[in-house]
Amino acid sequence: MEDAEHYFIFIVLMKRLLIAPLLISLSFLTSGFISKKSNIKELYCEGPIGLSLLVDIKTGQRYRRMEEVFDEIPSNTIIPFNEKIKTSKFIMESSSSLKSGLFTSQSSRTFLSNGVVRDIFIEVNFNDMSGKMIIDSSYVHIPYKKIPTTIFKKCEFRNLDKGLKIKS
Repeated sequence: MEDAEHYFIFIVLMKRLLIAPLLISLSFLTSGFISKKSNIKELYCEGPIGLSLLVDIKTGQRYRRMEEVFDEIPSNTIIPFNEKIKTSKFIMESSSSLKSGLFTSQSSRTFLSNGVVRDIFIEVNFNDMSGKMIIDSSYVHIPYKKIPTTIFKKCEFRNLDKGLKIKS
C-alpha cells in the first residue's frame, strides 16, 4: 500500500514538473506570431505631401491594406507589398529594404486606363527619422504647383490597429 502511495505522489509531482516547461514552450511559440505583427508599424511623415506606409521596422518589408488595393474588398487585412499587385484599375510594383537604419522603397503604379506611370522613391533614415520622397509623374499637382520632391524633417512610427490581420 505504501508503494502505491509513493507511486501516486511521484506521478503527481512529475505532471507538475512537465506542465511548466510545456506552458513556457507554448508561450515562446505564440510570441513568435505576436512579435511579427508588433514589428509592423505605420511610418508617418508630414510634409507638403504626407506619407503613410506600413513597414516591418526590422526587415524593411512594406505592407498594404487590402482596401487600399482592392476597392471592392473592405477588410482589416494587410498584405506584403514586395512585388506586383494587379487590380482592375492599375498594376503596382514595389521593392523595399532596410540597411543600417536606412529604409528605401521604390514603387510604381501603371494606370490601365491611360498607361500613365507614377514612380515613387522613398528614403527614411530610421536613426534620425528624417527622409524624402521623390515622385516622378507628370500629373502630380498640389494646387497649381508641381512638387516632385518632398523633404520630411520628422517622421514617426505609429502602432497598428489591434484588429488588423496579416495575409501572407
